[in-house]
Amino acid sequence: MSNYFEQIEKLVAPNPLLKALNLIANKKDFMLQSKVLLKKADVLEAIKGKNAYEAVVLKKKLMDKFFFLPDDETWAVYCSLKNAISTGYLAKNINDEAYFKQINEKLFSSNQLSKSSSSGGYLCGPAGYGKTMTVERVLNTIPQVIEHNHQATATKTPLIQIVWVKVTCSTSSKKATLRSILKEVHCLLGSIYSESTKNKSVDHYLKEVTSVFLQYSVGILVIDESQWFSSGRRADKDGINASFLQEIYNEFNVPVLLIGTPILRDAIVDSNATQRRYEQFMSKNYSCMTIDKGTIVEVIKVLFNNYIFPESEEKITKAQINKVLAFCRGNMSILLKLAEKVLVLSFENNDKDISSELLDYAMDTIKMDVETFFNGERNYYADDSKNGTSKQSSKPLEKKAVNKQKLLLEKLSKVDGMIDINSFDSGVSK
Repeated sequence: MSNYFEQIEKLVAPNPLLKALNLIANKKDFMLQSKVLLKKADVLEAIKGKNAYEAVVLKKKLMDKFFFLPDDETWAVYCSLKNAISTGYLAKNINDEAYFKQINEKLFSSNQLSKSSSSGGYLCGPAGYGKTMTVERVLNTIPQVIEHNHQATATKTPLIQIVWVKVTCSTSSKKATLRSILKEVHCLLGSIYSESTKNKSVDHYLKEVTSVFLQYSVGILVIDESQWFSSGRRADKDGINASFLQEIYNEFNVPVLLIGTPILRDAIVDSNATQRRYEQFMSKNYSCMTIDKGTIVEVIKVLFNNYIFPESEEKITKAQINKVLAFCRGNMSILLKLAEKVLVLSFENNDKDISSELLDYAMDTIKMDVETFFNGERNYYADDSKNGTSKQSSKPLEKKAVNKQKLLLEKLSKVDGMIDINSFDSGVSK
């Protein structure tokens, strides 16, 4: 009985790792804090003194990074991540000497921690649905790196807490994925990850990640583009497969969220053991962002007047707004795709103002993709890589225009501009 009461006391004991998170309690406050809509003056200041190409680069960056309107789906993702992080930290109290004893035993032996903080989840959906953008906006409402002074720890030594680590999986290699996690942790600490040799085993990297996660009290690991994991089904020792997903779940002692296309979901459910682990705090097939008409009308005004044509005195008309509404059908992902196309076309044609002709041309160039987008979820979850079909128009001129725009978008996406969100005021500008 006494042991039972001791466990209760530990759960309710002050936990600096939890207290420092300052998590948002209600939906209304979250919606306000996660919304990012820049004013025209902010965009004009950002592109001041830039030539036409540099200006369009910055406008695209602003649309990618600093244009976001949360919806119910976003709130649901926030609640899932908040609960996963909070639950994980219950077993990690830096104000408890017993916890540090467990850490030392884990670091210097093969002993497992007596209380595991492991949990798993996945977020799947077709490309362009806004999965990554949603998770990034949610994570940005949570502090990432927190410094605790010596008074907060049982050992009376300062401690750095890394609440969340997010990496993008660009390969199906286990070693490359683990190295990218280590590089990101070092980047957050302001250091550079270096290793004497890359001829180390997967087991070595697993232990190294586990060690730094323990040392810096990591709260959650997010791995984007995780559909690469499915390619581990091939006969490749370094290929990511179900057993590797189970290993990182068991070893890291942190919640792990995987983000990817529906191919990832198929890979997860192929193994009962993997599915059991990665359907704990989230198992979500992400639906496209749809918002009410009144809100999206205001968003359309802000997007076209503030982000794309901030230099123009002319504003998007009611007829043009209705045209955009009919085309997007309330879907934020399609709206952003259209806005991006308008931005590129306005640059190519040197258009300084919004026009119905420009909108029509932009809509025409992406209409096939949009129709596919709305054809039904059964089509979205098919493996498109197997059929190899092309959705480009058969008209030579349209093909040329679409290819030219794709090349420009690829160039713009590679420009790494440094923009500080704190330098802007969020909120709708009239």
